Amino acid sequence: MVPPITKQYLDGIALEDFFKPILEDIHSKTFIKTTKRFECIDFVNPDLDVELKTRNYPSTDFPSWLLPVCKTIKAEKENKETYFYYFWKTDKKLFRMKYSKELFDTFVREYPFFNPKQEHFYIPANCWEFVGVY
Repeated sequence: MVPPITKQYLDGIALEDFFKPILEDIHSKTFIKTTKRFECIDFVNPDLDVELKTRNYPSTDFPSWLLPVCKTIKAEKENKETYFYYFWKTDKKLFRMKYSKELFDTFVREYPFFNPKQEHFYIPANCWEFVGVY
């Protein structure tokens, strides 16, 4: 069963639209925004993929930030540069992490209680690079 489209989902789409030109400026690349609802990556370019996670909490609320393992499987299959971004709406902070298999192999992998069918990386908050306030 496909989950309903919620306000939270629509807010995430609006933030993707907001951040697209910012991410293009950061990477000096033009991105195509993916259009499928459950796509693994939000923005693609022949050389670089970008995934943007958005959360309605302060960035300091969680010791680890979750990232679905499927996002990194795509990065490995395509063997191209991939960045993962986290935007925390409450404190308006944007963080990023460049994917590398060696780094991600050091992170804990678990199935969270709220999504027991999808394995996630638990990435310590202090591993993410602060990008700015938006």
